[in-house]
Order: sequence, then structure tokens, then C-alpha cells
Amino acid sequence: MASSDIKATLRTLYREKAYALINLCGLSLAIACCLILGLYLRSELTYDRHHARHKEIYRVVNEFTTNGTPTNFAYTSIALGPLLKQNYPDVKDYVRLRPASDQKVLITIEGKKLFWEKIYYCDANIFEIFTHRFIYGDLKSALKDPSSAAVSESFARKYFGDANPIGKTIQADLAPTVSRKITAVFRDLPENTHLKYNALFRDPGTVSYVPSPRQLQSIGYYTYLVLTEGYNIGAFKDVSDSFYKRFMSELGRTANIKWRAWVQPLADIHLNSDVGYDLPTGNKYYVFGFSAVGLFILLVACINYVNLAMARGAKRAKEIGMRKILGISRIHLVFRFLCESVFFSMIAMIVGIALVELVLKLMPIDMLFGRPLELDLLNEPLLLAWMLGLGLVVTVHFSNNKISAGT
Repeated sequence: MASSDIKATLRTLYREKAYALINLCGLSLAIACCLILGLYLRSELTYDRHHARHKEIYRVVNEFTTNGTPTNFAYTSIALGPLLKQNYPDVKDYVRLRPASDQKVLITIEGKKLFWEKIYYCDANIFEIFTHRFIYGDLKSALKDPSSAAVSESFARKYFGDANPIGKTIQADLAPTVSRKITAVFRDLPENTHLKYNALFRDPGTVSYVPSPRQLQSIGYYTYLVLTEGYNIGAFKDVSDSFYKRFMSELGRTANIKWRAWVQPLADIHLNSDVGYDLPTGNKYYVFGFSAVGLFILLVACINYVNLAMARGAKRAKEIGMRKILGISRIHLVFRFLCESVFFSMIAMIVGIALVELVLKLMPIDMLFGRPLELDLLNEPLLLAWMLGLGLVVTVHFSNNKISAGT
């Protein structure tokens, strides 16, 4: 943008302060609203994508049909994962988790007692499948010992502050009482993950477990499989049918129970799951609704600008006519309008971002969306690209309307 064009733009905005202020306020508010909705949508649409292997991880969901009545469960049998891995080459690995309790668990460390939710038993290989960042301990040693436990950063801070808790003993008030030694501390999981936990205990029931088909009717574990990236989930129907005939056909004959299973891609669970014993999930219709609201707000702001631009078109036409008489080419006029639109859009974008920062800090917006929202453009390349794209769309739209209204 040439210095002469900047000066001309500033003179125009100063001369028409009311027009500029109305447009700036309307566009800034629209950008702020769209950005807040965009933060929520980004959170919803990127669930569980922080796991490096999310494209390979699938959760198993099964259905039991008794006397013609089907019931779906996110819980599966303890034996399902091992039997699938042993008999089907597409299954490269698996990990199982089960809640330690349906209620809050009283955990005592060095005499300090606190109640905790989201305490799970799990297999030792959980950190090889799901991505975690470690503060203390490491992937190779965490949970290898049957008496070990890994805890979150928030959990450790409640008991030890900034001190290293490795080697400290946990006493969990379960039946029977569970004693575990802390071997790892991992960073708190992001908000947009469907599987959250404050502490992980090595599951004693899986340490020397030998899978048996007799246990397939009993459920209580979330089972996650590692399959080939890009796996055709429709092909899992053949695996399910084969598995039923091989291991559960006797159950079908004696108890009149039919069984089938399917897999859910890890990144799809949050918005595309509705089964029994599932973890809290989202609603894809909220995503559609908020997307429509964001587009509508931006459209209203653009329509408002078009109306104002057309209202002052006659005045700008005189200015443009004089410039043409003075020999200024149409290309230069187009460039001038483009520079004005870029400048105006940049100011509106900056004001909009400032408004979002104020709203996130001063208003309980987290309660409205049910999760904390954060704006970090420098560390969020996708969000930054979205903002630049939004600015480009607004700039082009404004430029076209200025040109059509004035020339």
C-alpha cells in the first residue's frame, strides 16, 4: 500500500467519521462474534486429534440382542481386545480402560485426603497408543510395574505443589483398598478429548490375564484398537461376523443372544456416538447451528456495509469523477479502493480480536459453552489461517462494493 493511498484513506475516514465508526463497530462486533463461535467450533471439530496416532485408533462398540431386543454398549469384554489381536492381523494393538468407581474416589497421600473423579484402571501400553506429555517419568517405565500409577499435573499439584512426586504412595479408598506408587506425571489432557482421567492405575486383572471366550458376555472395559491408517470400518463387519461364529456361537444357541461389534474412529467419537455406558459426547447439530449463526452474523455485517456504501455512492461518484478528469486510471482507482478496504478490514480485525480477549477474560463465556475457550493465534496456525481467510473475504467483498458503488 503506497503512502499516498494511506494518507488518502486516513483523510477519507477522518472526513467521514460517523460512517467509518458505524462500519468499524458493526464489522468488529461481527468478527468478534464469529471468532468466539470459531473457537468453540474448532474445539468441537478437533476432538482427540492431539493424539499423534488418532488416525489409527478406533474404539470398539458392541451390541447384544436378547429375545429380539438390541442394546448397544461402549463397554466391552476384558477378553475382546486380546482375542481380536491374536486372531485378526488387521488389529495391530489394543488398550483397555475401566473406571475404578462409578462415584468419586477418596485418595490419600501422606495424610492428605481428597475426592477425585475420573480414576481409571488400564493396560500398561496406554502411553504407547495415546499421546501424553510427561513432566516426570517416561513412557518406557510408566505403568510397567503392576503396583504403579500415573497421575495428571493437576492431581500432583493438589498434593505436592511443584515438588516431584515420583515414588510417593497413593491409597485409594476402593474395594479392596488400592495402594499404588506414582511412577509418572503427565500434562493435563486438553479439554477437547472424550477420554479424560486424573489418575491411571495399572489394572491388576490384566497383568497375567489369559483371554477366554467364556468372558465375552461380561462387559466393563473400553477397548481401543490400533488398526491400519485409513482402515475401511465397513470391513469390520466381516471381522465381527467371523468373531461371533468362532467364539460366541455357543452362547447364541444356549442363551439366544446375538452379538455384533463395530469400530468408531477416535476423532469421530465425540460427535457421532450414542450408545450405552458412553463417555460424555457432543452434538453435531450444535456445530451446524453455531456455524449457521456465525455466517449469518457476518452476512448481516456485510449487508450493513453494502447499504451504507450505496447510500454514500453518489458522494463518492463526484470524487471519482474528479479523479478521472485529473487523469487517474481505473486500475489506480481499483487499487485505491482495495487499499482502503485492506486498511479498514485490518483495523476491524484488530478491534475484533481485542474484543474477544476482553470477553474471554472478563465474562463467564466458559459457562455458556461448557468449556474454557482460549485465543492463541501465534500457536494456532489453523485458527490464524482462518482469521486471515476471513479478512480476505471481507476485504474482497468490501472492495467489490466500493468499486460498484463508486464507479
